[in-house]
Amino acid sequence: MSAPPPRKPRGHRQKGAGTVATSVGEQIRQGVLCKEWQRTPMQLLQEYCRSVKRQPAHYHNAQSDSEHTFRVRCVLSDAKSKDKDLIFCPTQSVDTTLDDAKHCAALLALLHLEPSRPHERKLPDPYREMWLVLQEEQKQPAFKPFKKSAAAAPDASSSSDGDAAHGKVVVLTSDRAFASKAEYTQSKLSEREDRNRRQRSRENRDRANIPVQVFMSQKARDLVESVLADVDNSLDRVGHDDPIRLAQVSATLTAMGFQPMHIQAVVDRCPDLTDDTSVLDWLCLNVPEDELPKGFNPNGTQLEVVGYGVVAKAAKALEASAAYDPALHDAVIDQLTACGYSRGDCLRALELANAALPNAHILDVEHEIKLELSRQLRRALSVREPDSAGGRSVEELEEALDEELMVMESIYDDKCTKTVLSNLNVRQISMLLLDDTLELVFYLPPESQYPYEVPHLFLRAIAIDGVNLLAVTGQLLDLASKLYGEPMMYELSSAVQGLVHQPKLAKPVELFREDPVATSAQQKAPKNAPNAKKSKAKPRQFNRTPHQGDPRAMNKQLYDKFQQKLGNDKYIQMQQTRAKLPAYQERETIVSLLETNQVVLISGATGCGKTTQVPQFLLDHFIPKQQTCNIICTQPRRLAAIGVATRVAHERTESIGESVGYSIRMETRRSPETRLLFCTTGVLLRRLLQDPVLEGVSHIIVDEVHERNVDTDFLLSILRDVLRQRTDLRLLLMSATMNTSLFVDYFGTGTPVLSIPGFTYPVTCHYLKHVLDVTGTTDKVSDDAINYRLVVSLVEYLVDTGDNGGAGEGAMLIFMPGVQEIKSTIRELQQSKVASALVAYPLHGALPGHEQSRVFDGAPKGKTKVIVSTNVAETSITIDDIVVVIDAGKAKEMAYDAINRRSILAEQWVSQAAADQRKGRAGRVRPGVCYRLFSTKQFHKMAPQPTPEIHRVSLEPLCLQIQALELGPIDTFLANAIEPPSPDAVQSAIDGLIEMGALVRDNSNVQVQLTPLGAHLARLPMDARMAKVVVFGCILRCVDPVVTIAAALSSKSPFVSAPDDRSKGDALKKQWSDQVPTSDHFLLWTVVKTFSALSKSLRRSYCKDNCLSYETLATIVDLRHQYLEHCQMLGFYDPSNAARFNQHSANPKVIKAALTAGLYGNVLQVVYPEQKYYESANGVLAAAHDAKAIRFFIRKLDKTTERVFIHPSSVNFTRVG
Repeated sequence: MSAPPPRKPRGHRQKGAGTVATSVGEQIRQGVLCKEWQRTPMQLLQEYCRSVKRQPAHYHNAQSDSEHTFRVRCVLSDAKSKDKDLIFCPTQSVDTTLDDAKHCAALLALLHLEPSRPHERKLPDPYREMWLVLQEEQKQPAFKPFKKSAAAAPDASSSSDGDAAHGKVVVLTSDRAFASKAEYTQSKLSEREDRNRRQRSRENRDRANIPVQVFMSQKARDLVESVLADVDNSLDRVGHDDPIRLAQVSATLTAMGFQPMHIQAVVDRCPDLTDDTSVLDWLCLNVPEDELPKGFNPNGTQLEVVGYGVVAKAAKALEASAAYDPALHDAVIDQLTACGYSRGDCLRALELANAALPNAHILDVEHEIKLELSRQLRRALSVREPDSAGGRSVEELEEALDEELMVMESIYDDKCTKTVLSNLNVRQISMLLLDDTLELVFYLPPESQYPYEVPHLFLRAIAIDGVNLLAVTGQLLDLASKLYGEPMMYELSSAVQGLVHQPKLAKPVELFREDPVATSAQQKAPKNAPNAKKSKAKPRQFNRTPHQGDPRAMNKQLYDKFQQKLGNDKYIQMQQTRAKLPAYQERETIVSLLETNQVVLISGATGCGKTTQVPQFLLDHFIPKQQTCNIICTQPRRLAAIGVATRVAHERTESIGESVGYSIRMETRRSPETRLLFCTTGVLLRRLLQDPVLEGVSHIIVDEVHERNVDTDFLLSILRDVLRQRTDLRLLLMSATMNTSLFVDYFGTGTPVLSIPGFTYPVTCHYLKHVLDVTGTTDKVSDDAINYRLVVSLVEYLVDTGDNGGAGEGAMLIFMPGVQEIKSTIRELQQSKVASALVAYPLHGALPGHEQSRVFDGAPKGKTKVIVSTNVAETSITIDDIVVVIDAGKAKEMAYDAINRRSILAEQWVSQAAADQRKGRAGRVRPGVCYRLFSTKQFHKMAPQPTPEIHRVSLEPLCLQIQALELGPIDTFLANAIEPPSPDAVQSAIDGLIEMGALVRDNSNVQVQLTPLGAHLARLPMDARMAKVVVFGCILRCVDPVVTIAAALSSKSPFVSAPDDRSKGDALKKQWSDQVPTSDHFLLWTVVKTFSALSKSLRRSYCKDNCLSYETLATIVDLRHQYLEHCQMLGFYDPSNAARFNQHSANPKVIKAALTAGLYGNVLQVVYPEQKYYESANGVLAAAHDAKAIRFFIRKLDKTTERVFIHPSSVNFTRVG
């Protein structure tokens, strides 16, 4: 049986149905091996041109690097305009084939035409990689389209094969910036439009920020110019040795239109040529206004001063006293005003002439007026009058004059004439100079001994402007005095031309000026001389060191009192309590160490009693022996100084101020028998100003030395030098966590260190992992951020256990970095499931005292007290019932930016020593527990000790104190500090004080010296800038408001309000600000003034009703009194004559002037946006500025500006628009 025939494959009956497509495989197209679905760059470009109905690309050979390489230009012609032809040519040459060069040009064309299309899906290698690199390079920011990839492009000489051999892909770059001439034209047009738009915007901004013009009288203006001239003379010459800078200054000023003689003058005399502003300031100050170029010349832009009221009456009074008659005197006055004399000076000369020649003929009066004005000009310009030989006959003098006139007439022809006034026999020789624009007149009275005396000269302007005629006349008179006895007409007439064309940098000449010394003496002289002494109030003297009397008698008195105490039961009981402290066991050791060493370190753990007991050990050693001792113990805080002094006095069963006293700012409790004085570090530094070697002091104890604030480091640096001068002085440093090796190295390797164990209970410390375990928290927790939910969960766990997790009954202390974090924590606790079992208190430095004291109260029955605090609870405040501490491990510290002169409150990790201090808060009454919300790894990353404050704050007050104490060069002294600050910070502080006027560089331009202003600032206990404000307030007679503002700025803000009452507080601030100028400073003054005027019984209710802090306002008032006392000590203020020192206190402009002068370095520059307008029924009106568009800039020390912003709490925040 035969096999059936094969069946045909199924298919459609149409043509081609049932056929099978087969791949043709890889093919070479245009010299490139391609798969069937791939396309070469030239093919893709051809398909693009076909799709957009554009003419196909043409390829032309371009010049390559060598004859063995290829480079092709791809041209896409435009059907309508040749300017729109697109041309693409790679910078790189190809050393393979001509087709490869064409493909490279086509790739550039595709990048320009379809930059985002994924051609890599169709391109074969190596063009696929080249396309991807081109697209990646195009994403990089660039200024122009074809320079996007140029940044990563290889050298033009590099080839494809060379890069391929190294596994690199060639980055193609175009040899031109624009693909067509049309694109180039459009780019230039866009650039021009953008430039014009920026120029218009800049001009509009400039018009909106035109500098404010200041109008002042000529007298005030002359005073300001004289002050600025003195400042110029005191400045160092900078930039005169740089020929490039000199050429640049000359070119810039020439382009601005300044005359060559003025440019040469500024190059020769301007102290600072490095800054264009300084150069222009010098020119505007010294060059006459009518010779300044357009734009600098204020003529026509100033307000004309018109005599009115008092001024007009004064002018009328002068005319009346001079017996002025217009018909008789106008001619001579007009003639003299053409010679440069003012009308007022002419009237004063007329008054003197009428007094000297009563009822005289008008010609005699005119003659006397001219002579008087000439004499006044010589006196004003201090023209030297040579001694006249005399004895010359009239004939001899006339002959010499005629001979000189003959010579002058031969030179000047008819422009030199002689006129004799017959009735007066006055010879008047006139010469027309400078093309008849100026007339020089020799006025020789009959008694003249010319040329053996300086002639009377008048220089009259005929057709010339802008000449200081009196100044030139004065120079001619000075020259004439040097030509004594010789013919001088030719010399003087020749000198006129050079003097007129010199840059006129002289001040206006003032005639009939009173002697300032005599005038001042007359003004100060009292009418009744015998009673003058009674009216002079002497400043109050402060006896800072009480009179000690006979030391032996005082020692005997103290010994007798001590012997009486020994039988006192209360004293005996106190001694038994003291004996239980660990420090008491070391009393003999401490006394022995101090007898054999100048410096001793005591590292005593918390609770050992070192602060209260060590000073008493010294008293108990010296008083029984009737030996003199004078001990000063410094504390870092005022509260600590008062508290420790009170405690020590209580232990000695005596009142504060007897043998134990204290001294803090604004308060001192001591007596002549005081032998132990607790004080703040600042008080001791003030004493060093008056007593550099601390005469009479036997021991100095510096407590809490580990805190390393600026005053402590400064004090240690000074004491190290004092110890070299006083070998009998003893220094004792105490702390719980000090770095002993650091202080031993600083004071010497032989310095003994005594360690005293503490009297505290053990504290168990847990870290983050344990906290996560006990709270059951599974979420990932970071060390960097504060997890409030974790804090709440831990508190809930401790409360639920009933015994605070095994710590026992007691309170919890939670450490947070700042006030906002405290508020957030308390808010979360109040919303927790154990909120009803908690009573939460905030604790931070901004709280009023009565709110701070609540943390010492016990918790209500059945509730747990939770205190959320900043780092103030580390050492300053001890709360006895704390058994649990929860530590977030962070704190906010001040960091100072030396360049920007700005302090920044930054959140930072605390040091290990601070963390241990926090842990110790839980072990004061029983064993406690500390939960640290960070890992052990983070703990070991923390700094062992806190960063010294000298590295974090402004050094300006410190530098000022160094100069006041005459401790040597500032940089050298600070370089010897225990941990020196950076040189940049020191230099920044010095530059700030120089700018402030407190310091000035010496002749060597290397070291600085204290100015008289700086000496006053150093003696005022406040910031240097605040002190400068107070000094200017005293000078400008507005003492009360300025001192009040300075005290308020030196304290905390008195405005306090709870979050719920924030709107009420803002409304009250707005209400107050509506009554005074819009200023935070005036608002502070108003609030303090209102507070001070109230009786003490009404002050608390006033503060409560107005969201104010009573404690802060009371501190400001006390500080204000202290500042006034210091001003009185310096002689700047007299309380018995307060009205005189406050005569401008009601003038806001004067108060603002004092504030601006003192805080000038922090004055803001306000830059308004360009002015916009809108149409209205009344026409086009200027629109109000958007507050957000107004910018504020402050100048930094490096003369650059930085933008700053107004704080929302300022009264100006909503009014800047």
